Amino acid sequence: MTEKTPDLHVEEEEEDVDGKINYKPPPQKSLQELQELDKDDESLAKYKKSLLGDGPVVADPTAPNVVVTRLTLVCDTAPGPITMDLTGDVAALKKETFVLKEGVEYRVKIHFKVNRDIVSGLKYVQHTYRTGVKDVTGDTKKPVLLRDIAATTVFISAAEVAVIGFFQELERPEVSNFHTVVGKIQEVPFGLSTNPEVLSHYNITSNTISIFRMVDDKRQDLELTDSKKMDATKMSRFIRINELRLVTEYNPVTAIGLFNSPVQTHLLLFTDKTSQDHTEQVRRYREAAELFRGKILFILVDSKVKGNERVISFFSLKKSQLPALAIFHTPDEERDVLPLGEVTVERVQDFCNGFLERKQRVSVQYVGEHLLLTCF
Repeated sequence: MTEKTPDLHVEEEEEDVDGKINYKPPPQKSLQELQELDKDDESLAKYKKSLLGDGPVVADPTAPNVVVTRLTLVCDTAPGPITMDLTGDVAALKKETFVLKEGVEYRVKIHFKVNRDIVSGLKYVQHTYRTGVKDVTGDTKKPVLLRDIAATTVFISAAEVAVIGFFQELERPEVSNFHTVVGKIQEVPFGLSTNPEVLSHYNITSNTISIFRMVDDKRQDLELTDSKKMDATKMSRFIRINELRLVTEYNPVTAIGLFNSPVQTHLLLFTDKTSQDHTEQVRRYREAAELFRGKILFILVDSKVKGNERVISFFSLKKSQLPALAIFHTPDEERDVLPLGEVTVERVQDFCNGFLERKQRVSVQYVGEHLLLTCF
């Protein structure tokens, strides 16, 4: 899960008028003026009444023409909608935290009031950013200060990958290097803790950078025992190697982390990232990955990357067969492939289940033969 803080404002939309079109819009009229026009036309008066109402226009001239009153986040997989009343204490509302699972789909409903003039269009702008990630104003990204065990636990569970710097003291060169890394890697949430109880809870005995992964429930530690040798570049490489996700894109660096994972069955989707249906394919692939968390690592291989050609050939696939799935069991290198016309959750699920069931049958058979031989 990840914390998301929408930074919202609604602006009246300005239409760009093409200079080549000889059109001059009429002068803008107030709501009161529109109500006064064509009073003798009964049908038009009824129509305007249905649109504008028939009461006198009373509005604070100092108030904005458009005021957003309520914001609602609607998610089909959530217990209920999240509603924010923007007419109350907005300062207090900013301090509240709304947690949405990373990758979840949700809709935004905006309730607004028009005070005076007719508005022909509105522009909605949303700035969403992860906890601790650099915002759109250009402020330097900083790690989240984790003051206690509860806050640290929430921080770790809120993202697929979370990195925490555990430091016994802040006046150290490795802390400065850690901050440099935080500023360079924007897509990963970073935390920092110096609290002795937190360090003890996670069995930290020296300055350490820890990466917590949701996909295989694994923690990887980098102990900073020699600050002279452990610069920002080495810290960054440690994170890039180990930032495995529900769907991890394959490259020579993530390959190291994939093969070091305790999950020994890998599923690869070979696809062209420039194709029109790529986004939808990955969404379905990710949905299937949720079903096999802890059992299979889901990997995305971009067929357009030249260096990935050897991975495609390893599974005896041709580019004309893509998109395709390939599954691989690292201990015995058993593999299987499935060319796909379309990526669907059902096809991915059936392919994975079939492979896992075959491996389970072989394992049971091996155990039975071993016991039989032992009896003799």
